[in-house]
Amino acid sequence: MSKDSRTAVIAHAVYNNIDRTGDISHKGMFSKSWQESREDIAFYKNHNPDLTPGKTVDFWEDEQKAYTKVYLGTHTLGEDTLKMMDEGIIRKASFGYIPEKKDFTEIKGRRIRNLREVKHIETSVLTVLQANPLAKVESVTKSFDPEAIAELKQSLSVMEKFCRNTTASDESIKGILLEIEQVKFIISQYDTANTPLITEPSASRTDDERLKTLLLINSSF
Repeated sequence: MSKDSRTAVIAHAVYNNIDRTGDISHKGMFSKSWQESREDIAFYKNHNPDLTPGKTVDFWEDEQKAYTKVYLGTHTLGEDTLKMMDEGIIRKASFGYIPEKKDFTEIKGRRIRNLREVKHIETSVLTVLQANPLAKVESVTKSFDPEAIAELKQSLSVMEKFCRNTTASDESIKGILLEIEQVKFIISQYDTANTPLITEPSASRTDDERLKTLLLINSSF
């Protein structure tokens, strides 16, 4: 990332591992899309087309990952996103796509989709709520692993510090404050050092629906 040139390189895909949706990305799957329609590939925040912090500049891959180089605009969202990336509020990324060629395999009894060719629609930077480890939660009756809780607590500390010290816009600060409350709620439910685990009989439908609402924000893309 370069604040002077307002550019950043984002590793938007990792090859040869099973992601949280049960897909395996493979080297070369973006090649055709990059050759034929690279100018149409957008840069979003949280996969939201209404949140465009800048534009894509270049794309490439190595044996392990696929990369997008982006330019952060000087408008409010671009400036705020640049600050959030620089200060560690935004640390994760993803991509939107249409599968063109795929096949399936079974790994440990699980049906896995191999992505061989995709149409690359957009690259997104993600805030803590939309990214792992929150995606690990499957239901309100299951607990976070200790590493996930530790990462959430670290993210919480970074977000609180950002809100105290940043010169970002009021709109961005309000969004971060909302995420702080959401993360605090999840920690209160799953941090076994502070609270007991929720068991099946005590997990009400209201709590379940509330948690799912928190975890599925901006995931309808």
